[in-house]
Order: sequence, then structure tokens, then C-alpha cells
Amino acid sequence: MQNDVAELEKQLVDIGVARRTANDNIQQCQTELTGLNRRRENIPERCVELRAVLCRDLGLNAIDLAFVAELITVRPEEREWEASIEKVLNSFALSLLVPERLYAAVCAYVDRTRLAVHGQGQRLVYLQIGAPATSMSSGVPGDSSLLNKLAFREGHSLLPWVRAELQQRFDYRCCDTVEEFQQCRGLAMTVSRHVKNGQRRHDKDDRDKISDPRNFVLGWDNRQKKKRIADELERLQHEDLRLNERSQHINRQLHAVRDRLQAVVALDSVTTFYQIDPTPFEQSIAALRREAEQISAKSDVIQVLQQRLAEVEAQREATRQHHVVSVKNQTHLERDIAVCERQLKDARAALDCRSRDGLLEEDREYFDDLNKQLDDTTFDETELLAGRLERQLMDQQRQNVDARRQELDPVQRDLLKLMSKFLQKFPDEGQDLAIGIEYLDSFLGLRQRIVDEDLPRHEQRFRERLNEKVIHEIGLFRAELESERRQIEDRIEVLNASLKQLEYRPGTHIQLEPRPVRDREVVEFQTRLRECIESSFDDSAAANEARFERIRELVEKLRDENNRRWRDKVTDVRRWFDFVAAVINRETLETISVYQDSSGQSGGEKAKLAFTILVAAIAYQYDLDPEHPTPDRFQFVVVDEMFSRVDDQHAEYALDLFRQFGLQLLIVAPLDAKARVTQPYVGCYLHVNKRDNRSEIFEMTATAFADVMGETGLES
Repeated sequence: MQNDVAELEKQLVDIGVARRTANDNIQQCQTELTGLNRRRENIPERCVELRAVLCRDLGLNAIDLAFVAELITVRPEEREWEASIEKVLNSFALSLLVPERLYAAVCAYVDRTRLAVHGQGQRLVYLQIGAPATSMSSGVPGDSSLLNKLAFREGHSLLPWVRAELQQRFDYRCCDTVEEFQQCRGLAMTVSRHVKNGQRRHDKDDRDKISDPRNFVLGWDNRQKKKRIADELERLQHEDLRLNERSQHINRQLHAVRDRLQAVVALDSVTTFYQIDPTPFEQSIAALRREAEQISAKSDVIQVLQQRLAEVEAQREATRQHHVVSVKNQTHLERDIAVCERQLKDARAALDCRSRDGLLEEDREYFDDLNKQLDDTTFDETELLAGRLERQLMDQQRQNVDARRQELDPVQRDLLKLMSKFLQKFPDEGQDLAIGIEYLDSFLGLRQRIVDEDLPRHEQRFRERLNEKVIHEIGLFRAELESERRQIEDRIEVLNASLKQLEYRPGTHIQLEPRPVRDREVVEFQTRLRECIESSFDDSAAANEARFERIRELVEKLRDENNRRWRDKVTDVRRWFDFVAAVINRETLETISVYQDSSGQSGGEKAKLAFTILVAAIAYQYDLDPEHPTPDRFQFVVVDEMFSRVDDQHAEYALDLFRQFGLQLLIVAPLDAKARVTQPYVGCYLHVNKRDNRSEIFEMTATAFADVMGETGLES
């Protein structure tokens, strides 16, 4: 049984140690998760707090002092290499980047200050940043280089230096096999955290801390890390609850075992039955009681003493009761004294504070009224009155606070709207800023930095970018569209040159005319594009801003995916034209009639006009130039029963059109009388014969076909 007690006590000790470890881990997870909820990066909370203390003491902005881990991350498609990359880059990733202009101040501060977070000393590695290195140790990274598996946080001024440092120091070759790893003579690594530095030194670290994604530090998206820490926190809390229940269960077992052990010890001390037999003791007690009753009944002195004893006991009980009441009253008085002393101490501290702040003189006008109300009051009444006055003052202050809050709420809403508008307009700044009152100082710091440093530079850069780049690029965009417009007009001229050689009606030919479209959206786009370039030589601030706004609005509308239909429409130069067909007199070149559609025409005229437009569209699509044909070019067109409902005259016109533009034509039609109109144009026949659930194709030249038709008498 003693062994059981020792075993249970040992289990309690083990559980206590496990609970302390679990509670420490819970505290660490809660602290880390709280920090991650306040930021987006994956760097540890101790690094963030250490930098915050340094920036606060030196009056710097955290944006100016970045950790390397905040600027690089592992590409999503390379996650299998993340543990190995984290192992290789961990020390470099947790290094603080100190620009040259801040180096002296940071170096002096670090040297004279004990670096600590919550009282615990910390290690800080910081790098003095100058110009990026110009010489690279390995040139352009290879396809299997670690550098190709990284993504970078664009826009930061220190990123060029970080890229150069990575290429000089961490151009590791990522080996897919151990044989490739063994053959490599330089820096190399495998997906299982096996790292080679040179030809001799190898390192593989399988400790849980290294491979645990909760300890990864690279990147600026901590959603996965927060989820992992939250899951671990939930697991630790369940583990602590389980250990607590186990501890309570063992305590109950221990108490039961100890009770049994005490009973066994007591039982072991009994050597004879006389020690546990109550009969002799009961008989002795009964005899003594009878003897005492007999003595009391026969002695008057004893009766008097008993009466006096009863009176003394009653007096003693009364005294005891009085003592209890007195002690209770003393306790209440001591408590009241302690309360009064505390209130007096607080009141004196408040008076001293208001006196230092110069507010006590403002309070003196109320002293006379307070004295009048407190002169004729007892202590309890004074306390009640003071409490009532305090509540009245608190209510008044609360009303004042509510009134101020009502005044501030609209201002706060407007401020948040302006923050949101700013971040929407400048999304790159959202990497370090967020919408919230707690970020007001950061916004103000950014504003001050812009006013002090960036505004003149950005104004000049804006003017140069607007005049030299943006307007030039918009001009190139417009010129490209105009070039396409002129190409369409030139192509139409080429088509008209061929159409001019064909007689549309006796003494006439047809001509295609491109006319500017009247579509509102297209015209509005052309106008806005023209306005972006107009007055480009006016370099005044107002003109620059107005021109910039016009360009920005147009570019944003073109970029918006919700306006895809509009963008495709207005940038398709073919839609800038309405095409009409004009019938021209060959001798006078006067326009006889103009067709915008086929309404009001006879069936033959509609077909003739449709043939003209069809062949012109095909020639445009093939980019044909009938004046300069290319005989070796394949320009194939297939038509299905195209001439079945067209008279011979219009069919011949269509076939002449196809031949004029050099198109190779395949006509699919039954071999009937209607097909005779095509015979002068046909070079080869392909006859399809269906027989026994099979289709057969017979090829025959036009000459052979004519001979067969003549021999069989079918020509007529």
C-alpha cells in the first residue's frame, strides 16, 4: 500500500510538470496568436516587439526597419521545399535591415541598451545596408536554384539589396535525388532538409521545432500560421483539461489509499482484544455516574456550588456573546478605517495630480458649496453624501463624454472613409497600413514623410512620368488604333480595285465605302482618347492634374473586367466603321445607288449583293491583294448548295468574284441541271456514291466528266 501511495504521488508530480509545460506553451501560443492578429507577417512576436521598442525610443517608423522575412516568401507551387528553405534562410530572414542613413543611430542605441522583451534578454542581428552588391558569385540562378522558388514583396526600397545578398550567399541547388545531391560540388539541399555547404560540411536537422510550420518566418500572409497555432492552442487546452481531470482522479485515489493506510496502521497497533472491548469502560462510566449522583443528593455545599457554577457559566456565555459582538464591531470599524484611509490617499493623490496639472484652481469655486453640505453631517452621512456627489459628478462627466463621443463619431466615420478611399486609390500602401483608428499615427507618419521627403520628388516624378511616359504611351496606343483604322481603309481600297473590274450591272461596278460609325460608345471612347492627348504642351499644375485624371479614368475603365464587353467593342477598330455598298457608273464615276442593307431589293439583287459582301469579307480575312496574286498560296473556301436558288446570271457573277480574288472553291451540290452553271469554272469533280452502307468518292477531271456526259447523251 505504501508503494501505491508513492506511485500515485509520482504520477501527480509528473502531471504537474506536464501541466506547467502545457500552460507555458498555451501562454506562448496565445501571445503569438495575438501578435499575428495585429499584423500580416510571419515573423515571431518577440522580433516585432523588439523592433517596436527600438523604433519608439529612436522616433522611427517600423516601415524603415524591415526584417528580411517580411520581404521574401516561398512560392505557393514550391511548398514542398518550404521546410528546407526555412532552415537555410532562418538566420538571414530574422536579420533587421538598417539603411545607411539610420545606421549610426541604431548602432549607438543597440550598444548602450539592454535588448529585452518582457524582461527577458533578446538577440538581435542587424545588417548595415548600402548599395546592392555589383558582383555575383554564381551569375544568373539556374533552373533548380533556391532563388527561383522565392517570391518577393515588390515596392520596398531595400529589395534590390536583399536580392543581391540572396544570390551571393544562398544560391543553393535544389536536388530532387540524393545522387544529384552527392554529385553537386557547391551549395545544395534536398527536400528533406539535408543541406550541403561546400564539399565537406553536411547538415540535416529533423528536430520538431525546425520542421514545424508554426515556426516558419518567411512571408507576409500569416493566415496558415494563425490557423496552425490556433489548432495547437486548442489541442494544448484539451490536453491541460485532460491532465487536470487525471490529477483530480489520482488525488481521489490517493486520499482513499491514505485513509485505508491509516486504518491499517491503527489496526496494527491492537495486540489484545481488551484494547478494543468497550464493555469494561462502559461499566466503569456507569458506576462513577451513580456515585456522583449519590454524593450530590446528600451534600448542600455541592448544590450551592452547582447553582453558582450555573450562574458563572451563564455570565461567561453572556460575556462571550458580548465579545463576539465587540470583535465584529471592531472588524467593521477597522474595515471602515481602511476604506477611509484608502479614500483619503486616493483623494490626496487626485488633488496632487490636479494641482500639478493646474486644474485645482478651477475646482475651488465648488469648495464652499461642498463645505455647506458637509458641515452638519456625521461620518456615515458624509460618506453617503460624498458618494452621492461622486456619482453626480461621474454622471455629469459621463454625459460630457457621451456628448463628446457624439461629436467625434461622425469625425471617426469620415476618417475611416478617407482611410478606405486612400487605400483603394493606393493599394500598395495597404501592405503596411489598415483601416482603423489605431493606424492613425501610421497614416500621419506617412503623410509627414510625404510632405518632408516624398512629395517634391513624387511631384517631379509625376510630371516627368506624365509628360515623358504616360502621354507618350497613350499617344502610341492611339497611334496603333489609328494605324489599324488606316490599314482597314487601305484593305478596302485594294478590294475595291478588284471589284472595279467586275460589272455589277450593265455599265456599273460596285464599291465598298467605310464610313465613321455613329455608335455612342465608340464615339465617346474616341473623344476621351483624343482629350487625353490634347493640350499636352501645357505644363501647368492644373492642366497636368486634369490630364492625369482623364487618363486615369480611361485606363481604369479599360482595365475593369466588368467592362470587358465595352473594352472589346471600342478597341476593335473594325467596329469604328459602318460599311455601305455603292453602285458606281463606270464612265462618269457617279454614285447611282447606295446599299446599307438588302431591304427593298429583289431576290436576285439581294443574292448578288450578298455574294459581293461575302467574297469581300473572305478576301479581307485572307488579306488578299488581287493586283499582286500569290499562286502558291492556298485560299480555300467551301460552299454548300450555294447556287440552288439563284439564277444563272447571278451565279456566274458570284463565280467570277471568287475567281477574281484567286480563291480555291469547293462547291457541295447534287449533280442536277442547276449545277451546269458551274461547269466552265470546275477543274475537278468528286462524286460521292453511297452503296451497301458505305460511301465512296470518285475523282474525275472536268474534261473527263464532259466526255462521259457527251457519250451518255446527258449533256443536253
